[in-house]
Amino acid sequence: MRKSYLFFGCIIVWLVWNLCFEWLGLSSAVHHTSISHFLQFNIHEAPTSVNLILESVWIAVLSEIWRHRNKYIFKGGVIDHSEIFSIAQLMV
Repeated sequence: MRKSYLFFGCIIVWLVWNLCFEWLGLSSAVHHTSISHFLQFNIHEAPTSVNLILESVWIAVLSEIWRHRNKYIFKGGVIDHSEIFSIAQLMV
């Protein structure tokens, strides 16, 4: 299975990213490659500080997706898109 699918393509993570875009007040097509997806979290005309915050959000969400996937695979946990996003928000 490709990593890009795990982070950007499956329905659960699609729901997580939609919550993220809604929270940030952004609208975008969800890209399925890591670099294209990351670049969505960079606003060309925005100050560097704003882009650093957006990039931190991207990293937090990605990290939490990975953590939840491992929990599901190795401990038999349940994947909950709203929980993934809520924890990522706290990390930011």
